[in-house]
Amino acid sequence: MRQSPRRLPERKLGDLLNETFAVYGRSFRDIVILLAIIQVPVSIVAQLMGETITGFVIVGFVSAMGNGIVYGAVAHATGQSYFDNRIGVKRCYQRVGWRLISILLLSLAPAAVLGGVLGLARIESDLTAFLIFPALGLLIYLIYWGIAVPSIIFEGHKAVEALKRSYLLIKGHWWRVFGINMVFGLVALGLVIVVSLPFAIAAGMAMGDGEEANLASTIMEFLAATATSVLVLPVIFIAGTLLYYDLRVRKEGFNMDRLSQEMGIAQI
Repeated sequence: MRQSPRRLPERKLGDLLNETFAVYGRSFRDIVILLAIIQVPVSIVAQLMGETITGFVIVGFVSAMGNGIVYGAVAHATGQSYFDNRIGVKRCYQRVGWRLISILLLSLAPAAVLGGVLGLARIESDLTAFLIFPALGLLIYLIYWGIAVPSIIFEGHKAVEALKRSYLLIKGHWWRVFGINMVFGLVALGLVIVVSLPFAIAAGMAMGDGEEANLASTIMEFLAATATSVLVLPVIFIAGTLLYYDLRVRKEGFNMDRLSQEMGIAQI
């Protein structure tokens, strides 16, 4: 185990950006494996379901569950990175299994809301009233969700308790947390463009009227979706975990000893 400072620092936006990519780069191989285990099957389901409303809803639920599970695993991996040179993929998913139901409940709630909105939208000509307010509500919910999932993984809270915990940690820092989330959202968007661009170019080159051309284009689309989810989502989830640490440092004096206790890791 490598030596780590006992005290966790408060992190400004620049610190969060630097440390997010430091953790990601330090454990890149393990994190990619961690994501691929869930995101590759999710991408396959998305490809098979097509572009129907029913398919969209099913893919939304599957993606929501996958993202919640992966976030929990990445959160635990981020904690592991403080104490060990290697991330234990199995241990990360074992930790998720410890509170799997709570993670799924938190993650499926917005998917259920979106499914209801789409159902209403199908019978209404004016979609604005049904889409704007749920979209704003979903954005706000995701901000609290981003802190709630790590609180489940590290503190063992159940779903409702985790949301309460998230609310208390964010209270007094809401606009700062919102701004940080928006910045990382833009960073993720930029990464999505960079990662997907080669596949988009290849898909464009493969376009044509023949079956082989259509198959090649479909494969490129699948690879683009898989690559972006596997390579970009860790940035969001590592940042969310570090932001959770930061809020606890500012409000509770959170430190390495407490983190090791919550993860069940004996420090040397």
